[in-house]
Order: sequence, then C-alpha cells, then structure tokens
Amino acid sequence: LRSDVMGLCELYNKVNAEVFKSDKKNLCNYFSTSHLTFQCWKDHIKTEKFYISLPTLKQEEFFRPSCYGGRTYPSKKSFVSNQREAYLRGEISFDEITDYLRDADVNSLYPASMTDEFPVGEPIKLKQKKKDEFNQYFLEQGKSPYMGVFHVRYFPNKDLQHAILPRRDSEGSLHWDLKDGEGFYNTIDIENALRFGYFVEITDKGGYYWEETKPVFKDYIEKLYHAKQNAKKGTPAYSLAKLKMNGLYGKMIQRPIRENSEFISPNDENKFWDFFNTNQIREIEEIGNKLYIAGDVRSDKDYEKCLTKPTYMGSFILAYSRRIMLNYMALMNPNFDSPDEQKRIDGDFCYTDTDSLQAHASQMERIKHLYDKKKLRYWSDDIKGSYKILRGIWIAPKLYMLEYAVTGNPELQYHFKGKGVSKSELNRQLFELLNAGAWIPTYRDFQMKKIHTRKNSKQQQFDNFSILHIDGVDTKRILNKNHWNGRKFKKNKIDSIPEKD
Repeated sequence: LRSDVMGLCELYNKVNAEVFKSDKKNLCNYFSTSHLTFQCWKDHIKTEKFYISLPTLKQEEFFRPSCYGGRTYPSKKSFVSNQREAYLRGEISFDEITDYLRDADVNSLYPASMTDEFPVGEPIKLKQKKKDEFNQYFLEQGKSPYMGVFHVRYFPNKDLQHAILPRRDSEGSLHWDLKDGEGFYNTIDIENALRFGYFVEITDKGGYYWEETKPVFKDYIEKLYHAKQNAKKGTPAYSLAKLKMNGLYGKMIQRPIRENSEFISPNDENKFWDFFNTNQIREIEEIGNKLYIAGDVRSDKDYEKCLTKPTYMGSFILAYSRRIMLNYMALMNPNFDSPDEQKRIDGDFCYTDTDSLQAHASQMERIKHLYDKKKLRYWSDDIKGSYKILRGIWIAPKLYMLEYAVTGNPELQYHFKGKGVSKSELNRQLFELLNAGAWIPTYRDFQMKKIHTRKNSKQQQFDNFSILHIDGVDTKRILNKNHWNGRKFKKNKIDSIPEKD
C-alpha cells in the first residue's frame, strides 16, 4: 500500500508539473482533466468577441434529444481473401496479395469536429412563418439558412446503403435504418440527409436557430493537437494534450447534475431543514455517527442553475463527427446511393466503430491521399506496421476477429475485439464457433462494483461506499445469444430496411 501511494504521488507530481507549465494552474483545484480543460478553454476565449449562451430548462429538454452517437455496427458478416490459401501454402508472397482489408481510423475525430463553425449568441425560437421559410429553403437549396436544432419529420431515400439519420425507439435504443420517422436533429444532420435524397420538414414543434456562427474551439484544439504531436508518446505532456482534447468535447454534452447530498450530524437540525427546503429527499442512511442525506433540487428555477454547459455545442460536435465519417463512406463507395443494390453492397465497408472503418483495400485506395497520421481529420492505420487483413469475422458491435499477414513473418497474426470479455477468452476457436451460430457463455476474471447507499437485496451485508469484488458465475454473459446472419434488404412501397435475421 505504501508503494502504491508513493507511486501515485510521483505520477501526480509529474502530471501537475506539466499542468502548471502549460496552463499555470494547479491540478488540485479541479475534479478531472475535463474540468481543467473546460476552464482553460473558457480562459482562452475570454478575449473573443462572441457570446455563448447556456440553455434554459425548456431549451435543454429540446436540445438534449438531438445528441446522437456515432455508427458502431458490422455491415458484412465475414470476409476471406481469395488469396489466403495460396499465401499460406507459400505460393505467393506478401507483396503479391491484392485481395485484402485495411483497418483505419480518423485522427482525433471529435477534436477534428470541433475545428468547424458553431452557433453563438442567444438561440431564437422558430415561429410559424419562419418555419415555412426554413422548410422551403430545405426544399429549394438543400441546406439550412441558419444553424439550429429542430423537430423534423423525414422520409429517407430508399436507395441508400446506410441510413443518414439515426433514430431512437420508444425505449431509447439507437437504430440506423431507412424507415420514415421524426425526431430532434440539428442542421448538420438535416443537411447530410438532404444531400442524400431525404425529404425533411420541420414539424409544429418547431425549434431554435442562431443567426451567427464562429469557430469557437478551433484555435484551442489546434494548440492542443500541436502540443500532442510535439510530445513523446507516453509522457505527461502527450497524455494531457490528448485527455484535454477529448475531455472538452465530453463537457459539452455533460448532463446537468440535479442531485445533492450531504453528511449531517443527527443533532444539527438547522442544516437538515436547510437541505430539506431546497431538495426532494430520496434517501437517508446512517453511516458512522452521521446521517447521509441525498435528494434532488425541488424547483425548476434551482434546477436551471445546474445547467452549466451549452448542450447544443455537444450536439453539433457529434453531428460534425458523423458528417466526417459519412463523407469518407461515400468517397470509398461510389455506389453508396445507387439504385443498383448489388453494386452498393459490393462497394460497402465491413465494419465501422464511430471513428474507424474496416474495408477492402480497393475502397481504401480512394482515400489514400487522405492518409497522414500527423494531421487532424486524416487517416492512420489502427494495426501498426505493414499488414494485410486476409480474414475477418464480425459477430456484433465491438465483437470481432481480424486475421492478417505482416511482412517478414510467414505466420498469420490475430486482432481480437470483445468488449466485456476477458482477453484470455478471446481466440480464433471462439470466433469460429460464434460464426457458426453457437451460444458461448463467458465469464470475467474479475470485476468491481461500487456499493453506494442504494443496495439491492443481495448487497445488504456490504458497507456503504465500499467496493464489491465479483468473479465466477456472477459475471456470466452469453455471447451471440441473438445470432446475426448478415444484412438483408427488405424493400416494399413503405420501407427499405437493412434487416437482421
């Protein structure tokens, strides 16, 4: 324990020295690097001549549903190079392989998304007359006159390989399909949809728009990216620059914290009633010689004070990131929106995960001029060195196997991905069985769970604010319970849906 504490102290001192060197701040004054970078960004833009408003409670409820994550799903079930067997038999060399995949990702996707234009000033509520003007502009110009967030009804182009707009079902799950629908979207998403043949119109729920835009993050992000590029990987300077870039994006979609909690001495009645008057109490627990009290702020007026981040900025950052990936998908597949279904499928990627694509080398060739590991928004290979993927199996999001050849080594190498699965269980045999349709139980070697004041019936014997160690049967998970046989395109007069068996 002494060694752990001393090691942590050494690490803290190294990081804090770098924080003070770069920002003239003490890390002790911040809860996290995200908290730190948010304050550094605010300091950075203090001299700029623009105003970034915080949303009202009503606006927050409108902006929050427009925040959608990136695409993470397989588009093909498997791939086997037609040269794999010849390579294994030694009949062709590494350099002679032409039928293979590449695995690449965009350099710092979210920071890259933050170098664009963002709305500034107070949001303006869309009135009926203005709504009609916006809808007409969508129809005639294929874009929006101003940046905004709106509730829209949309009708997709059914001759698309992938949906442009994500949608949420009644349970909040995200779907990428070509069903007609409606939802909250910002103008980046709307313009993406219009570009690929969607019909989009703002509904009577309306929306908000801004008349002015500025590159509010650009200088700060480019400064951090430059610092990261000039630092040695693994150093405090490198790690801080990376954490601060990604942390700033995270702050923009941080949810308001409505919950309050306090430890109060049982005989301190005044403190108890002060808490009670402003909070709806959810729980009271005796811990040691004090009462732990937790609750939510009572009034919407007090809750509005909890809105300390411009949620709409996070919505636009996410939309810009999806636009970057969408542009690359369309560039790699010239038949992305072709009526010829087979051509669309043949030119499609195999798998995507927010900022990465696994696709055939012939498709990647179309973006080879955009490969540069030192530039924001450009591409770099996820697998290091000279490699060629000869086989891939995609079971589900974040569950796949890649088999690849490398120069100077005749043996095939493997890259396994299995979120929530112990690395020791990931192997070729497992993916062969999953690919054949088997259900596989898996167990984590070890995991931890925090025990707070809310405890279920199986946790009553544990102390509040302790850590529960879990292993064995309690970590059981069934892989491939819902077996996926690949995409099937179902077409009729109403819907065109990439369906799963």
